[in-house]
Parts: sequence; C-alpha cells; structure tokens
Amino acid sequence: MNQYGQAQAARPREGLPRALIAFILIGVLVIAGAAASYFMILKKHEPSAPEAAVLKYFEVLPTGDIAAIKAMFAPDAQPSDENLSYIQKALKLAPGVKYEDVKLATVSETATAATVQLKDFTVAVTMGGQTVRQNLSTFLGGAKVVINLKYENGQWLLVANKGALPNISNFPGSP
Repeated sequence: MNQYGQAQAARPREGLPRALIAFILIGVLVIAGAAASYFMILKKHEPSAPEAAVLKYFEVLPTGDIAAIKAMFAPDAQPSDENLSYIQKALKLAPGVKYEDVKLATVSETATAATVQLKDFTVAVTMGGQTVRQNLSTFLGGAKVVINLKYENGQWLLVANKGALPNISNFPGSP
C-alpha cells in the first residue's frame, strides 16, 4: 500500500531483463564460437584438382623415383635431364628430405589449364637422427612461385616450362 491506502502494482524486477539479455548474448557467442571453430578447424580447405596434383608431386619428389616424377608431367612439358639429375644428387646428399605443410592457392583454372601458387612449405631434412626444418618463404623473400598444369587424358599434369619447375617471378635473376 502506498501513503494513500491504495494497493501498489507489483513492479517487475529490474535485474531480470539484464540477466536475460546477458544469457542471450552468451548463448549467441557460444553458437558463433562453435560455428567459427567448425569452419576454421574442422572444415579444412579442400584442395582443388590442380592443387591435389601439386601435392602429389611433393609426395613423389622425395622418393627420387624419376619415372614416377616424370609421370607427373605432361608428355610435351617434361623436366630436363639436368633438372632430374639435380633432384637425384640432392636426394643423395639429404636422403631424409620431406615436404611438409604445403600451402597452395589456385590462381587460375580453365577446363584445360591451371596455375597454382606455391605459397609456402616446410622442408624437413633428417640426418643422423636429427631433423632440421626450414620454410620456403625464408629463402624466397617474397618471390612468387607458380606451377603451371594442363589437363590431359583425364588428369592434371604439371608443366615444366623450358625444362624447369617451378616458375619463380619477382626473384633476383628471374625473367
């Protein structure tokens, strides 16, 4: 009752709307966080078909199997014998080499040709029980590394321009 003897209307609790708003905001943040985790962690970037061919090349390369390496390339755009010889020599010097965390981006893709940029990868060399890792980006200093591919006989094949792979632009001494 108020001072005039009239019954007062029950006032709504002031804390309830704030608590409800806080609860809703927390719920929205939890849902947004779960969605972000799904898209950033669980749903990883699926490589395009040309990117998958380049990834396969980095799996085959450390084996030193020249026939398998040549099979990754278009028949009219094979790596030079000098380039293949260099690969064999390098693998003899560092037989435990692996390419890890290869980061690629498809620059262009048509029905018959594609260009994939090699953004970065880690070279891991194991010798004498110890492994040394180094990122490609450390050596290239901003140079753009691109790999050309062509679609032949139902598969993406790498193109060794002038017998060399990859093409490096913005690199000292490159055309």
